[in-house]
Amino acid sequence: MAETSIRILIVDDDPDLLDLLEQALQGEGYEVVTAAAGRPALRLFYQLEPDLVILDIMLPDMSGFELCARIREMADTPVLILSARGQEADVAHGLDVGADDYLSKPFSLAELLARVKAVLRRSGARPRRFVPRYVELGQGVGVDMAKRRVIFAGKPASTLSPTEAKLLEALLAEPDETIHYDDLFARVWGDEPVPEIDRRTRLKTYIHYLRRKIEQDPSNPKYIVTVRGLGYRLQRSEA
Repeated sequence: MAETSIRILIVDDDPDLLDLLEQALQGEGYEVVTAAAGRPALRLFYQLEPDLVILDIMLPDMSGFELCARIREMADTPVLILSARGQEADVAHGLDVGADDYLSKPFSLAELLARVKAVLRRSGARPRRFVPRYVELGQGVGVDMAKRRVIFAGKPASTLSPTEAKLLEALLAEPDETIHYDDLFARVWGDEPVPEIDRRTRLKTYIHYLRRKIEQDPSNPKYIVTVRGLGYRLQRSEA
């Protein structure tokens, strides 16, 4: 499947700065979306699930600190704060509410781009593989990836957690292909320094959670197949 670029959401109420940052980041090959206030930024975050959020502290409807905290309640997406408020207390507060980095204004584009690359590298973000909005796994079983909802014919819909959705998306990116345990873990949790046995355990746990939501019989899975000694494979048909 074709890959698309890493997606970055920029939140700032300065239109000139938004335009400058958008052009600079697009020039580096990133997909960029922008918002001028916190509430529309949250809507975009829900809809698009960006790989990185760059935000200002002084926003017209909420502080960047509050926006960062609300993002952190939902996901571990890295956040880079840009602010003219560079006092030590502000930097400390930004990091306390969940920011991964803090860059004081004014700043050079070269430094910003270097910080962006460093944060993305630490988070393990990589280019997205295209996954359709709606995926039909088998007869009567489908997943709305945008809303993270699993639809079973004749049964109430269930909702995937953000981690379950990310895991399913990683499997859907290479249907009918075996994805090694370590590669699959990295696609979901990045380069988190976790011992191998703990990585396997966490992955096995979330595979179990996912099977309970998409399999008719989780103990006899038809879609997410274990390939012993290697990893997991998502089968798009029940054959």
